[in-house]
Amino acid sequence: DDDMFFIGVFGITSKDKLLRDSQVECKECNSLLPKKVIKRYNTFHVFFIPTVRWNLNYFCACPSCKSVFEIKKEKGQAYEENPNEELTYWDLKTVKKGKPLRFYKVCGAQVDKSHTFCPNCGAKQ
Repeated sequence: DDDMFFIGVFGITSKDKLLRDSQVECKECNSLLPKKVIKRYNTFHVFFIPTVRWNLNYFCACPSCKSVFEIKKEKGQAYEENPNEELTYWDLKTVKKGKPLRFYKVCGAQVDKSHTFCPNCGAKQ
């Protein structure tokens, strides 16, 4: 998702860069599914050449409950630069809570945990 704003030969762009996945435990649903780690920043450019970067942030998203977590800038940079650096539960700060999901044993459907019955097969969890 890139946003771009031009003023003549100058422009401002918002960029998202996908880093490697992390096996960190989700703070909201305790899922161990791989989480996408994203670096987000803005750039000022002249003739499409980036000259200045600012507003650098790192995020992690849980594929199970759709929660989004912020990662401190220093930890995010270390994670980006060092392939041996890992994220921990304590590195995640919740910025958007998702809905916890449940897998139904009968049909394998993935639905919101607030359901008592599976909307796909009708089975009770």
